[in-house]
Amino acid sequence: MKKKILMLSSSWNNDLTHELIKGICERLNQDDVELHIINIYDVLEPPGFYQKELEVFLLPNPSKYDGVLVAVNSVASISVVDEILDKVGAANAKILCIDRRHNGLPNISSDNYGAEYKIVDHLIQVHGCKTLNFIGGPVNNEENQLRYRAFCDALKANGLEPEPERIRFYGFLQRDGKVAYQDFKKLGLHLPDAVVCANDFMALGYCNEAEADGYQAPEDFKITGFDNLFDAQFYFPSITTVDRDYFLQGYDAANTLMEMIEGKHEGKLDFYSGTTVRLNESCGCKVLRDFRKEFTNVYVSKTEDEYIRSVQRLISRYLTKYNTAEKLPEALEECKRHLKLYDICLCINPSAMEMYGEDVFTGYDEVLDMYTSTGVGKIKISEQLYPPEWADLYESKIYMFSPLHFGDITFGYCVIPYEENSWNLLDFRTYSEALSQAMDTMHQRHEVALVNKKLQALYTQDAMTGLYNRFGYATFAEEFYAKHNGKVYLIYVDLDDLKILNDTYGHSVGDIAINGIAEAITKVMPDDSVKVRMGGDEFLVIAEFVNEAEILTKEDQIRSYLAEYSKRENLPVDIVASMGHVWNEDAASSKPLESLVNEADNNMYKIKQSKKHRRSTD
Repeated sequence: MKKKILMLSSSWNNDLTHELIKGICERLNQDDVELHIINIYDVLEPPGFYQKELEVFLLPNPSKYDGVLVAVNSVASISVVDEILDKVGAANAKILCIDRRHNGLPNISSDNYGAEYKIVDHLIQVHGCKTLNFIGGPVNNEENQLRYRAFCDALKANGLEPEPERIRFYGFLQRDGKVAYQDFKKLGLHLPDAVVCANDFMALGYCNEAEADGYQAPEDFKITGFDNLFDAQFYFPSITTVDRDYFLQGYDAANTLMEMIEGKHEGKLDFYSGTTVRLNESCGCKVLRDFRKEFTNVYVSKTEDEYIRSVQRLISRYLTKYNTAEKLPEALEECKRHLKLYDICLCINPSAMEMYGEDVFTGYDEVLDMYTSTGVGKIKISEQLYPPEWADLYESKIYMFSPLHFGDITFGYCVIPYEENSWNLLDFRTYSEALSQAMDTMHQRHEVALVNKKLQALYTQDAMTGLYNRFGYATFAEEFYAKHNGKVYLIYVDLDDLKILNDTYGHSVGDIAINGIAEAITKVMPDDSVKVRMGGDEFLVIAEFVNEAEILTKEDQIRSYLAEYSKRENLPVDIVASMGHVWNEDAASSKPLESLVNEADNNMYKIKQSKKHRRSTD
């Protein structure tokens, strides 16, 4: 029986996450498993743009999954993750966290403590370091806590005491290493025997800042990192670090979760995947480097990066060019072709796209608009998160989801059938942000259209009745006339005895009478007809001609509606109107519209005069 696995992922580094997912897929492909990867880019940024990313974790229905892998090491807002995992746990799905514990849930991790301890001990025992600085990640990050504890314990085991002024905590980013150098420099502590960094990014940042200041490792200070990043190995000096083997960790994590689903490991909380200390030049060790191989790898990487950037620029142009809802399938087809993906699907919140102004939109509608390279449809997210036909069309049983948001609006999400090459080829973060910007542009266009519509309504609408005014007549009447090739009829309506109503019963009664005629016209006449208050108590309707009998029927219906309206409003007298009409039977016999208006007006006037004549002779 097919199993469904959910993976919550935050991409602190594309290369590392890629290896982790490769390992997970390698194991899950051995069984009948469908994997949904919900991927965000929180990367420990301060509250703002990336905080909206977390909402995509609310997308899946936990009850539909047998197990959940949690790899959100870079998410600063851990309370949000815990809230989601509580819902998953309530649905009785098995949960396995990767490199970060959550509320006592099972966790598989690298040996952060043991590997960091070995590095610090190596600095002291082999290289004779006595003064050591520690540059850590966020204080509440579990991996950071383990590495910091190992740092302190290794110092004490060698008869050294941690010095508080030599210990600082930041993020896990390269810029944090640069800031750390400057912070230590202000205290005169920037050139210790060794600097132990909680990851390679910070080690590279520290080295860059020191080099700009005229110092270099390992001559002026020794330095170590963690994670074995590509950039750290090709740096001069190459950074002493810890290789975590993310592929193996991903494989082990998936295997452990599948065993948990089968009922194994009940009550067990801690699982481990191996790490290896890599001693390189930055700590003072002598390393034989294969520069030919290194430069070849750098060249290949540079070429791939340039290709990716060129594809991303091309994709951005397509999304900019086709950034209307009607054109989205064309844009997605181009994206699919250039990114060499199976397919791409955007699922968009209709409510978010209809918003106007500075409102905030959070979460997801129950039914979303679905756009793929082949067309447009609807999707009910409580039942399905990707186009149902994908299950039969593509070999992939792995789907990757990313959020689409901009400012305070969650537009929806993007989903692709995952291929190994899709992560190598595509910087998914850049692509997701380009999609989000395209959604924002579409939304802005919608807002502009709404503003224009409101302005047009103010310009063309009669404020009292809601019908078109003279400007509306000038804007829409000729257009309607041309659309029907002159085959139209006109009814000119005039309220009888408005002056007497105003003088006898007051202007408020006169206003009620005018609104009564507007309401009668609106209710009786076809929706697509042009309805105009020509001024004062005069009205005009232009509709498609069928036959004269229909015109006479419409006039009778207007009279009947006015009689009922008069009773409903408890008016002292019934509202009565004079009506004159005219028509064109076909395009060949059509007259200019203005001539028809004058003719209908004259016919109405004749009827009004005949009424007055009858009253004067009675």
